[in-house]
Amino acid sequence: MPHDLPHDHRIRLFDGINALLGLWLIASPYIVGAPGPTVARSGMVVGIAILVLAIVRVVYRHTMVVGLVMALLGAWTIMSPWVLGEASEDARTWNYILVGIIVAAIETYSLTSSSTQPNWRQRQTGRRDL
Repeated sequence: MPHDLPHDHRIRLFDGINALLGLWLIASPYIVGAPGPTVARSGMVVGIAILVLAIVRVVYRHTMVVGLVMALLGAWTIMSPWVLGEASEDARTWNYILVGIIVAAIETYSLTSSSTQPNWRQRQTGRRDL
């Protein structure tokens, strides 16, 4: 990813990726399967939540609470096969692990990037009055 891409565009791109990952969580039980029916239902609910929250972030921009919720949803996606007692040692479990890692990593970047820090507009534009 080029560093000259404006920060706002990077965040929107990442939210688009998260929206696609949400769609994947909804569809993946039908495509690659799920470790168990409870994990499949959980993944579909989390996928819908990630999709909706990604859209909210694109519309309202830089909503820190939404980013935090999405990072937690990513962490839940990683842990859910074990917490729900349906983990397997094949691609079905790894699907949830990898999607959760990507969602959590994107949201961690978003939460720690300059736009969520105090005075980010001043650093971005050099002006204090914004």
